[in-house]
Amino acid sequence: MIKNINDIINYLTEKPKTLFLIDSMGAMLTAFFLFVVLRNFNKYIGMPITVLTYLSVIAVCFSIYSIACYFFLKENWASFIRVIGISNLLYCF
Repeated sequence: MIKNINDIINYLTEKPKTLFLIDSMGAMLTAFFLFVVLRNFNKYIGMPITVLTYLSVIAVCFSIYSIACYFFLKENWASFIRVIGISNLLYCF
């Protein structure tokens, strides 16, 4: 059982590929909420449907990238984590 943030950091340091799995699930959850949930409430949140669609497509691409890294990377994962980390930061803006 993970008790605090240090345990999480230690766990992910020992198993860095798990970070790709977590990121992939988060991206899929984001895509689901953007495409399925928020599109139905676009007039309340003030964001056009096309923008929500584009954002959800980008999230699906991130999810595919992360899950592919999780399943196919055997070594040299650090540069791939850096790519998805920078991509996630740019997605925020």
